[in-house]
Amino acid sequence: MQRLLPLPLVLQALFNRRGIIVGGRSCYPVVCRLPPPSPGAYPGDGSLYMVPSLPDDVLADVLHRLAPRGLAASRRVVDSHCLLREDLLPLSLGGIFLNFHHIWSTQYLSRPTMGATVSGQLHYTLAARHPDNEFASYPKVLDHCNGLLLLRHCVVNPATQQWAALPRAPDLPQPPPGMDFFTHPYLVFDPTLSPNYFSVVIVPTVPYKQNIECQELEWPPYTLTLPVYSSKTCLWEERTFCREGEAAGMLPRMVGSNLFCNEYQCAYWREALYVCCSNCFVLRISLSDNTYRVIRLPLVSLPKDNPRDGFEFYVGKSIKGIYCTSLHYRPSAELQVWFLNDLNEWVLKHDRDIYPILPNLNYDEPCDGPWILEEFDYQRDAGENGVVLVDNKEAMVEKEKIEWDSDNDNVLEPGSSMSYCKCIVFLGFHPYKEVVLLGLWDRVLAYHWSSSKLQDLGKLFPKFYYDLDREFFEKMVTESFPYTPCWLGELPEKQNLGAML
Repeated sequence: MQRLLPLPLVLQALFNRRGIIVGGRSCYPVVCRLPPPSPGAYPGDGSLYMVPSLPDDVLADVLHRLAPRGLAASRRVVDSHCLLREDLLPLSLGGIFLNFHHIWSTQYLSRPTMGATVSGQLHYTLAARHPDNEFASYPKVLDHCNGLLLLRHCVVNPATQQWAALPRAPDLPQPPPGMDFFTHPYLVFDPTLSPNYFSVVIVPTVPYKQNIECQELEWPPYTLTLPVYSSKTCLWEERTFCREGEAAGMLPRMVGSNLFCNEYQCAYWREALYVCCSNCFVLRISLSDNTYRVIRLPLVSLPKDNPRDGFEFYVGKSIKGIYCTSLHYRPSAELQVWFLNDLNEWVLKHDRDIYPILPNLNYDEPCDGPWILEEFDYQRDAGENGVVLVDNKEAMVEKEKIEWDSDNDNVLEPGSSMSYCKCIVFLGFHPYKEVVLLGLWDRVLAYHWSSSKLQDLGKLFPKFYYDLDREFFEKMVTESFPYTPCWLGELPEKQNLGAML
């Protein structure tokens, strides 16, 4: 069997006078004899070269030598299983995208690395939009899934700087009589199954009562109709999902609650989307068979006077699957971590009052940390494109010179941060370590729940955020998205920043 490979792949650091060394093992060297290339034989970069029969592991060794961008073109002409390089899959934490109260655009806290860096600047996606969608004057992240970001007007891959415009989303079916709900879009993307396609699902919150005359009914209903966008068809469609198991409860007795941070949270795991609905329950939505299941939140010791007073639940993906964190702020800082097993049961993994170990940091003098906050200030009067890019180039250069150790660097000594105990916010789970990311006023902390170790990652608020004429309590994180860079795939109907320059 012979395979077609793009000519740039063959020429990129593989060709020498004796041939192409395609076997990296000392016990199994393979040399593929090729004639020297000539302009007449290969008219352009898009030419394909016929490579003799090679074992899959040898061909994979060839492909492993390519840079991420050089590998992207090869996906169209070789077997995909040879291209699933671990360094191209979203298997590392690259940073955290952050939304703030009273700031239009999303900021990016990036992790120092010696590898390929990703910029959090997303204003290039504003140049084009779908003709059926509204104009977006600034980029704001709504969700993240395996390296792709969902914005109001598009889906973008910051690593490859490709984005695909989204048409306007349809309206959800009407809520129950006498009630209303909010909606939020969620992104579904699995590069190991379909690296070139994604879906967007719009899910309602728990309905709330608008007037006294509302009938009693179970929620969610047995059949739940949701708008779903597929990048394969580039169309929105209404899809009906059938419930497996029991409903979460009865309306209007079931009452949702608003969260201090990350009110709309979700996680993707094993071809299913997990959505935490109004701090009440979790929806497990399967797009493959159009079913869904209600998963109740973990049972905790709740105050008798108010069963939800002070408790906030957060769902995310970490090292072994789906996890849930519960935070209770009064009178202590109780942090619990739960794991969802294969029986859809929550297993308690960690339970500790972290108040005694919170570090004593100087929060009145904000300073950079090992992680660098890329600051983007989008303003209406900022000139072309309405964007002001805060100058932190020196910090960005320093970021590229070091590799941050996620286990040992910037470990904090236990303290007693009394005045900022109530300013703890949950920023997300580390996707591949037993770590919870927390915000403590202006600092981002990594809490290792297996050892109760705390690490200081860096500052949380942009510099221009302090200049806003707002009260102390109005400066807060509203949404956070731990970001895992993905270098695989090409978005359908994509637009590329390189083609615009």
